[in-house]
Amino acid sequence: MNRESIFSEKNIGILLFCSIALVALLMALLLLWCDISQIRTQGQREMLTIEKKFIDSKKQGVKKSVDQLVSLINVRRKLLNEQSTKSPDELKKLEDGVQQNIIDILSRKSDLQTGTEYIFILKLHNLNGGKRFASVLVNPNRPDLLGKFISDEYLDVKGNPFRKKFLRVLRAEGQGFVKYWYKKPGSNEPKPKFSYLKLDPEWQWIFAKGFYLDDLETELLAKKSELSQSIQQRINRLLLVVCMTLLFALLLSWYLSRSINRIFIKYRVRIETYNRQLELEIAERSKAREELKKSNDELEQIFNSAANGMIIIGENYEIIRYSKTFATMNGLLEDFTGKICNEVLKTPLCGTSVCPLQLISEKGEIYSTILSDGGYGYGMPRNFRLSATPFFDLEHNFKGIIEVFSDVSELKKAEFEMQQAKIKAEKANQAKSEFLARMSHEIRTPMNGVIGVTELLFETELSEQQLELLRIIQRSGESQLKIVNEILDFSKIESGTMVLERHRFSPLLIIRAILDAFIPQAREKGLHLTLESAAEVPGFLFGDSHRLRQILVNLLGNAIKFTSRGSVRLQVGVECQSAGQVVLLFEISDTGIGIPIDVQKSIFSAFSQADSSTSRSYGGTGLGLSISSQLVRLMGGEIKVESEPGEGSKFWFSAEFETEALNLDESSAELPDENIQPRGDGANQAELPLELSGEPLILVVDDNQVNLFLAEALLTKLGCRVETVDNGRRAVELVGEQEFDLVLMDCHMPGMDGFAATREIRRQEKLGQHQVHLPIVALSADVQKNIVDYCHNAGMDDYLSKPYKESDFLETLQRWLKFKPS
Repeated sequence: MNRESIFSEKNIGILLFCSIALVALLMALLLLWCDISQIRTQGQREMLTIEKKFIDSKKQGVKKSVDQLVSLINVRRKLLNEQSTKSPDELKKLEDGVQQNIIDILSRKSDLQTGTEYIFILKLHNLNGGKRFASVLVNPNRPDLLGKFISDEYLDVKGNPFRKKFLRVLRAEGQGFVKYWYKKPGSNEPKPKFSYLKLDPEWQWIFAKGFYLDDLETELLAKKSELSQSIQQRINRLLLVVCMTLLFALLLSWYLSRSINRIFIKYRVRIETYNRQLELEIAERSKAREELKKSNDELEQIFNSAANGMIIIGENYEIIRYSKTFATMNGLLEDFTGKICNEVLKTPLCGTSVCPLQLISEKGEIYSTILSDGGYGYGMPRNFRLSATPFFDLEHNFKGIIEVFSDVSELKKAEFEMQQAKIKAEKANQAKSEFLARMSHEIRTPMNGVIGVTELLFETELSEQQLELLRIIQRSGESQLKIVNEILDFSKIESGTMVLERHRFSPLLIIRAILDAFIPQAREKGLHLTLESAAEVPGFLFGDSHRLRQILVNLLGNAIKFTSRGSVRLQVGVECQSAGQVVLLFEISDTGIGIPIDVQKSIFSAFSQADSSTSRSYGGTGLGLSISSQLVRLMGGEIKVESEPGEGSKFWFSAEFETEALNLDESSAELPDENIQPRGDGANQAELPLELSGEPLILVVDDNQVNLFLAEALLTKLGCRVETVDNGRRAVELVGEQEFDLVLMDCHMPGMDGFAATREIRRQEKLGQHQVHLPIVALSADVQKNIVDYCHNAGMDDYLSKPYKESDFLETLQRWLKFKPS
């Protein structure tokens, strides 16, 4: 068969035309079906709407006519009742006359004789046995029924009894609609009818008026005719589209057939060239077979000389091939090719459910494990890593597995040594954290006395020189306390034990309180300190306000410290906001000394400052920015710096907070508000217009005499009576002997510590030895993780860290004792 008989222009054109025409015809039929379905659905909805409107309109008309007739009868009956001078017989005669007059009028109405509008009146009668029957008073269409009873045997044209339908409607509400079938006057064809019934209880008359539904059928037939015409129009238009599409398909197929024919002619030469090249390739493959044989020989050498031992096992567990290295590893002295593998290898996997061949053939898993085979002979274990993969024939049929054995004895030894080193490092890290916590406790305890006594001395009569010396002591103590806190925070972050709190706070109130604390320092240097906040910053948020304050205090403190003239500005805005979450953006800019570009990347590292001269000139540990950077990351944000030497610096950071309390039942719990001033930030809370109710008796328990003296002095100044003891056991005895209003309990004391003493007091309360719950506040310089939880678990109600000030005591007293306005 030649090329022209298959790929002729005529044959290609016919094929293309048939394909395009078939696709166009199918698409046209699909569109027609969808269009007709839509028209039918829409027509059905319209016919239902027409039917509903027709019935509702007719129902309203007949109901209105019956209501008007009843109103007319009520008017005449009212006039009849006004004839009070008449005797009962005369009134009865007049009433019968009125009733007969109404019946005569309704029987003679011309519009009632046509049957298009009909009305009839029935009279209810109570007969023997309590049964109720109705007699016909008015029925223009059926004069033969006048005066006759409508019994259960009287049926409509569909065989349904009239009376039961009427009585069922009238018993329910005294009025309503009834549907039944009846022959329309002038026609023998049954038609559906709707009648409105209304009972006059005084005369026991049933007024009824109705309408036939054949007029509705006329409207529906018109709508169906309109729908059929619309469908026929759609079909005609679609047939025109199909004809145009077939013409287009004819032209397109003619053009494509010519183009394809030219393409076939163009590529025929290339096909012939390819055939010649194929012949040359067959010759080259013969040569390649020889080279392949040579390559197989080389692969054989590589297979036997590889450092890892390899063995190939067939699907029937027979050994197909193994390398010389494998034979050396397993001590194989003879040829085991063709034998069953478990007779030769005898590994712990042989004959078990974890056999590599069984796993790979059944589950398709690639297997890898470590095998131990005893020792080298000098006590060290020998370990092999076994890796097994499947191999297939040319038709991709599973034929077996390839196992590779690697000696990993040295690797396992190194892994064991690394695990031991990791354990030692973790122990060393834990020991370091415990050492820092212990040293912090030992440093903060005497610092409590230094800072507290200094605060008391400020309130005594001192000379200017003594006041200046006290200020130096106070600044030195606070600086030392800041260094200790920074080292502890750095230790918590480094060990991964830093946990953020979550409470309700006002970001703008906290920021203003921080700025108020820095205003004296800025004024002393002649700096202009400003705040710019965006209007969209939320009034209240949920998060850790203490750590946010720590970041802002650090950055603002650095800005003021490294700026000798000019200004320091804090800007607060919203970076992004979503449902329940908001990301705030803080920017602190100054006109200070600036930071060189080459050291900006290292300023967030621990113990790092711009240069050594900075440390000498301005002081500091170099931990502030590192801690701030880590806290920002914990808050889900990032911190960056932009600076030019001599031009100033700009730090900005973002932090994520919640805008509403999540998973919180407002009826059972409430998050506390975080006030503007925290404990120990310099706010003079002692000047609050409150005073204690009476002179509360407070028990202070501490083994350090300086702390006892300081606590007694501060509490006495606040108007309290104070008892002091230096051990927990004596504290338990005093609580049993006297009634205290509050206990300040040191946590760490020799003998019975604060935790044990608190548990003993709570035990006595449960036994009824104390009548009320005694508030116990923990006093401690301990900063270990979960120290607050330890205190609460022991039964303590609150926690106050050392060193403390008069404002800290006042805040604690406000929470646990009664106050009154001063």
